[in-house]
Amino acid sequence: MKDTISEVLDLNPKPKTTQIVEYIEDGPNNVRTDAELAKKNIRDLLQTGKETLEDLIEIARESEAPRAYEVIATLMKQMADMNSQLLELYKKEAEAGASKKDVPGELQPGTPANMTQINNTIFVGTTTELNKALERINNEHSK
Repeated sequence: MKDTISEVLDLNPKPKTTQIVEYIEDGPNNVRTDAELAKKNIRDLLQTGKETLEDLIEIARESEAPRAYEVIATLMKQMADMNSQLLELYKKEAEAGASKKDVPGELQPGTPANMTQINNTIFVGTTTELNKALERINNEHSK
């Protein structure tokens, strides 16, 4: 009895692919490299989880076993957590300024290219208050 799970469940197994990522210590850009690697790994895990989830749903439908649905719920929770981790990683990277500060000519995330900040305030108030202030000034100068 050497039947595999795929034969018993009449499923076509997907080929396994493995990619080896070489880690290179690169000094001050280490944070950026590590953040990019972490983001890529999380995205890859999410893609693998999605494919696995599809397979598990098919198995659960065929078997109608409560445990199969429990495994699906656990995997879905883990994938939701990984999505949160990915977004948190982007947020931390932007907060730390680890992504673009040391690269000349590149903008910080969320910074529009034509954004200009002007700190010169001449008058703060309503137009009525402005007219009254201008009248007072004109009256003082005309005396």
